[in-house]
Amino acid sequence: MPCWRTHLRFSTILNESLHFEGREREQFLFGSIAPDLNNGYIVDTAYKASHAVTHFAGKEHWTEKLFYKEYQQEIKAKNPFCLGVFFHIYIDMVFNENFYSEILAPKSEEKIANDEYRIKKQKDFAVFGRLSKDYDLHFAFPEETLEVAKIVKEYKFSKKDLAGVEKYFDDIKKYEQGNPDYKYNYYNDDYLEKLAHSAVESFRRLYCA
Repeated sequence: MPCWRTHLRFSTILNESLHFEGREREQFLFGSIAPDLNNGYIVDTAYKASHAVTHFAGKEHWTEKLFYKEYQQEIKAKNPFCLGVFFHIYIDMVFNENFYSEILAPKSEEKIANDEYRIKKQKDFAVFGRLSKDYDLHFAFPEETLEVAKIVKEYKFSKKDLAGVEKYFDDIKKYEQGNPDYKYNYYNDDYLEKLAHSAVESFRRLYCA
C-alpha cells in the first residue's frame, strides 16, 4: 500500500477542503497513517494487531465501508482522527483494487506467484513515496492526539509509539540521501499521481460534502 509520506501528502491535499488546523490537523494527519502503526512492522509498538483488524478487512474483500459502518457518526461529525483513518483505508483500497484489476489480472496466466507481484507492487509504491519526501509528522500535541485516537477502539497507542513515528521519518530521510536510484516495476509517477488525486476527489465527493 502507499507509504506513510504518500498518505500524508494526499491527506494534506484533502485537508484543503476540511480546513483542520493546529491540534485537529495533527489528529487528522496521525489518523492518516494510524492503521499501519499497530501492525508493528514500521514501528515496533507494544500493542499489535493484524492488518485485517487495523484496516477493517472483511472475510471476502476489503472495503472502507466496514469502517464507515462502525464509525459513521464520528465521520459525519468530522472527527479529525476518524476521518484520517477512514481516508487511509480508502486510498489503500483504491491502490489495491487498481493493482489487482489493472496489473495482476492481465498476468493471471503467468506462472509467477502472486506474492512476487505483491512485493514488486510495494516497491513501486515506495518509489512513488519519494515525490512526498517533504512530508513527515512530528507531534506538537502528543497527549491530546493520543486521547482523541482512543475513539477507534481497535487501536492502542502510547507516547513511545509516537516517538517511534517521529524516528521513522527522521531515519528515512537519512536513508534516502544515500539511495538516489529509483526504478518502477509496473507503474510510473504520472499514473500513480493521477490515481491518488482521483482518490482524493472521490473521497471528498462521497464523504466530505
